[in-house]
Amino acid sequence: DRIEALAGRIIDYVQWREAGSATTAAPRAVGADWAFVEGAPASAWSPDRDLLGIVLRGDRPAPSAAWLSWIRTLCADHGLSPVVVVQVRQDDGRARELADALDATVVEWPTEATHAEQETRVREVYGRCRAVVGDRLHGLVIAATEGAVPLGWVESSRGKIRAHFDVARLPDAGRHEGRPAADLPRVTAAELTRQANLLAEAVSRVRSELRTLQDDLAALGGSGAPHELARLRRRQRPRTRSRALRNAAE
Repeated sequence: DRIEALAGRIIDYVQWREAGSATTAAPRAVGADWAFVEGAPASAWSPDRDLLGIVLRGDRPAPSAAWLSWIRTLCADHGLSPVVVVQVRQDDGRARELADALDATVVEWPTEATHAEQETRVREVYGRCRAVVGDRLHGLVIAATEGAVPLGWVESSRGKIRAHFDVARLPDAGRHEGRPAADLPRVTAAELTRQANLLAEAVSRVRSELRTLQDDLAALGGSGAPHELARLRRRQRPRTRSRALRNAAE
């Protein structure tokens, strides 16, 4: 909108997290989402992975029977057990539906658990996933930072996965986003291995770029760390929903 366009012109340093913003708001640099800088180093990722993670939004249509069949085939082809992850509380109902349909376990979000506690729980599970399929953007980003191949191959997804992962040079994540289940390819072991190798390279490269950006921001004042930026955002008026809060629900 006009406010973002104005900010993009007058703020000392602006970096968009998808190419579309550079076109519609202001022609500034495009870089990967801050969330890629967190998580275990690629050198520490475990090669022993026996799960297929699924993280779906609860505010979109339920996946089709054909998509569920594709998930079952993906699990059977690679000897993986399905696990449905609740990364945003509002997705709890959808997670339970999927778990029933796929005979899967659920990583629930206990009422008493904090955000930090749930993130730790979710990261531990993603660290055991060979791949994670979903339309919850930051579910896939966090999964990627724990070494799970991100696949935004969900019928109801609208392009956000592709836009953000293309910036991270991981085009496979959004390659089949929004396509009918009948069009989804069968994923071979060789293909999963290829994507896993690319993932390690891409995440390491993106983290290096983001740390350089942190240094650049620090030179402008402040620490330049993502949490510092989030704290600045929260100084808005109470009724203004900050970008940090919007990100938590993507």
